[in-house]
Amino acid sequence: MLNAAEAAFARGDAATAAALFERVTNTPPAPGEAAAASAAIVDYAHFRAAVALLAAGREDEARLDLDELQSRDPNSPLARLGAQLWDQYGMTGQLRAACAQLQPQLATQAGQVFATLIALGVNVDPTRVCSVP
Repeated sequence: MLNAAEAAFARGDAATAAALFERVTNTPPAPGEAAAASAAIVDYAHFRAAVALLAAGREDEARLDLDELQSRDPNSPLARLGAQLWDQYGMTGQLRAACAQLQPQLATQAGQVFATLIALGVNVDPTRVCSVP
């Protein structure tokens, strides 16, 4: 489902991508799924849903995803990056500008999350995690 959400986002369909990312956040972990894998999947889906929702102009819903990400674990890499994204977005009102400020930190701060997702078969490109379709 994450790969389908990524494909929708890549083709510029932020609304569909957001809906698919939301489905991921509401899907229980697979039986036997490691806690680290589950956390990476759900955190990533919340972060990407927020980006997709901001791209679709749905700020209030994006804020809910970022709040949920914070409530799960405020010290997780994507929760910290999500807070920075929201702060930058709040200052500029532009997703492209907010992502540009965040981009240099994604690979260094969330590299382990991306590695976990890639190992699970998710098509993650750290250079596009915060981008505008």
